[in-house]
Amino acid sequence: KEIHLDSINISLTGQTRSFPGPYSDLGPQYSSSNNSLQNYHIKISKFNFNNSQFNLDYFYHRENIGLPIFEDNSHQFQESNNFALGYNHSKDKIILKSYLSFQNGFIKSRSIEFQYLTVWSNFEFEYKINDPFGLHLDYNSKINNYEVNPNNLKKNVIQKTDLGLQFNYKDLRSDIGIELINNKPF
Repeated sequence: KEIHLDSINISLTGQTRSFPGPYSDLGPQYSSSNNSLQNYHIKISKFNFNNSQFNLDYFYHRENIGLPIFEDNSHQFQESNNFALGYNHSKDKIILKSYLSFQNGFIKSRSIEFQYLTVWSNFEFEYKINDPFGLHLDYNSKINNYEVNPNNLKKNVIQKTDLGLQFNYKDLRSDIGIELINNKPF
């Protein structure tokens, strides 16, 4: 469902699914399983006269899968909350895009269970020197934090930066430049 209010768009999307067969979640009278998949997304976009767009997103994901593919005691549960902020601006020779996203959740599969937090940040800047040449700068970062047990916190960081010159002709884009991954040239 999408709602348009002046310069604000609100989009609501939902999906839920129950698996068929003897292990479905049709209710206790039909099965003792609780197999379900649920996804819900809400997005609020604000446009203004300066060729800018602000986005606010929330996404909820839940799955409880106990389908006995090889054995009857297999089970997995996952639940996550996702939140994102975004800003896009385009005017004259400048294009700017920036996003900050968070995902926190819980995963349980057999004897493994942990909580996690993932943070993504993206920044893109393009400047059109003249037709067909431009400059670009892209920065992307992903940080994973997960807790296997209360005294064991793991962290994984990936950072990627691109700086270079671009050439655009019709629908073709070619880039030349330098790329750094975790501050090392690639």
